[in-house]
Amino acid sequence: MSKKIEFFEIEDEIYHKNFHLVVNVSKKRFEKWVSKYHKDKIVLHDSKAAVLWDYDPYYYVWLESFDWSIEDQGVMVHELNHFVDFVLTNAGISIGKKNTEVRAYYFEYIFKKVYTVLKPIYGKKSPEQ
Repeated sequence: MSKKIEFFEIEDEIYHKNFHLVVNVSKKRFEKWVSKYHKDKIVLHDSKAAVLWDYDPYYYVWLESFDWSIEDQGVMVHELNHFVDFVLTNAGISIGKKNTEVRAYYFEYIFKKVYTVLKPIYGKKSPEQ
């Protein structure tokens, strides 16, 4: 019997787009797990990380591997940028020069939420490792 998938629920009090942060789960297991809760089958192709956004009430941010290395943190930041763009676009806020400050503040807010849940578990290493 396979181990239950554990995830972190990240609450968004600004735009109310909570998301499930799933780390260290294979692509195949993640696709199967998400597909159980949604009518459409999920196919991620050759990804090692992704954001799924049209699955109310949650978005999903998935990182196949995460161990606090600088490379994994970079992938996390990359996926969180996608999340921020999807949320802001769906809220009617265009992504561009006029709204860079809105985007930057929202990204900072989301990043701090994710950092706060991951640091105690994975942050034993320094980012340089």
